[in-house]
Amino acid sequence: MGEGGAKRELASRIRELRLAASLSQKQLADRVGFERGYVCQAESARGVPSENLVYALDRALDAAGELRTLREQARREQQARRYGLPNPREVTDTDRREFVQSGALAAAAGMAADVSRLIASVDPDPLTMEEMEADVDRIAATYMTTPHQVLTPRVLDGWREAEKALAGRVSLAFP
Repeated sequence: MGEGGAKRELASRIRELRLAASLSQKQLADRVGFERGYVCQAESARGVPSENLVYALDRALDAAGELRTLREQARREQQARRYGLPNPREVTDTDRREFVQSGALAAAAGMAADVSRLIASVDPDPLTMEEMEADVDRIAATYMTTPHQVLTPRVLDGWREAEKALAGRVSLAFP
């Protein structure tokens, strides 16, 4: 799909579902609690609609998550264009293998080992650790759909944050 493919696909699908439900843009806007202009913009592919709007449209049009999925694809395509990355729909398993072979993963593994040693020797703030675990979960959930050029900085930044958090807290040793 060309530039903005998912955004156009999302706009088209919103319009199709609205028409299938025999609703005007005003009626749909009233149903979801947004102004008609937002629904009009979503259908015209002028931008990636807000997550809240798409969530409401998805529910109101009984799209079973389809609109949310298309919005996420459109958002990823928009980010890829903004940062000069390949279209996320064009990232392949081969790209992932090349990434692993490039040594970036080896660098991350080295950082992981350092953080692991720090965890064993200090008492980190449990809330900070929970936040970091949530970040790891988010990265894992998007691993197969996020280009490695986007994912690598997120992983490395996460390790740096973990190192900072662990360096700041030390358990007291009692005799």
